[in-house]
Amino acid sequence: MDSGPSGELTKHMGINYLALNDLFELSNRRKDIITYDIHVQMVEIYNEQVRDLLAEDSASSRLKIRSCTSDGGLSLPDATMHSVKSTADVVNLMKFGDVNRVVSSTALNNRSSRSHSVLTVHVQGKDVSGSILRSCLHLVDLAGSERVDKSEVTGERLKEAQYINRSLSCLGDVITALAQKSSHVPYCNSKLTLLLQDSLGGNAKTLMLAHVNPERDPFGESMSTLKFARRVSTVELGAARMNKETSEVMQLKEQVNVLG
Repeated sequence: MDSGPSGELTKHMGINYLALNDLFELSNRRKDIITYDIHVQMVEIYNEQVRDLLAEDSASSRLKIRSCTSDGGLSLPDATMHSVKSTADVVNLMKFGDVNRVVSSTALNNRSSRSHSVLTVHVQGKDVSGSILRSCLHLVDLAGSERVDKSEVTGERLKEAQYINRSLSCLGDVITALAQKSSHVPYCNSKLTLLLQDSLGGNAKTLMLAHVNPERDPFGESMSTLKFARRVSTVELGAARMNKETSEVMQLKEQVNVLG
């Protein structure tokens, strides 16, 4: 599980909890030299629509993905943003968001996620010289890629499955383009790859976990997952670089804004 059993020992925690614990532990360790502000957004991509899972009325909340070069570097500037001080704060928001997430029963899973969820942790640090460092951490739970014939879905569930499989196929196309170092990477072919564009290439580090079922019956799905994981493992993103603005650069930007 991405999050692991709730309330268990540290060694049983999933990657989400462990990553958050490391983030806040590092923030606390550096508090004498860097002041960190940490905020969280949580959305889901359902049938190629981006929904705000932390909004009071998430069902009617539709968001547009924007260029990260505007709106303070936010790709979802209209999504609800919460300030957090600890892992517990984030976990509580995750629980609220999970309640709003679309799930349904299929022949393979009685609580199958019908959407991709993306929890984004925005981190801004200011050091003693006044320089600003910015980064974000996406914790993504992809929807289950169940085969339509085995999941026995029809109607609206079939439509959901088609959207899920199409977006995962688009993710595979992006992975292939990155692996081949293509001059064109088709990020715009799905909302999932468009939202995660900055994390799938360029100035980023990416970790993907592939989950497989050890039982005999879903052997085909397990093989497909392992083949996909092999494609991902061939991608080289290059060295990640620090996103830092010195105090001098910040002053120049403020002067340009005043002149504008």
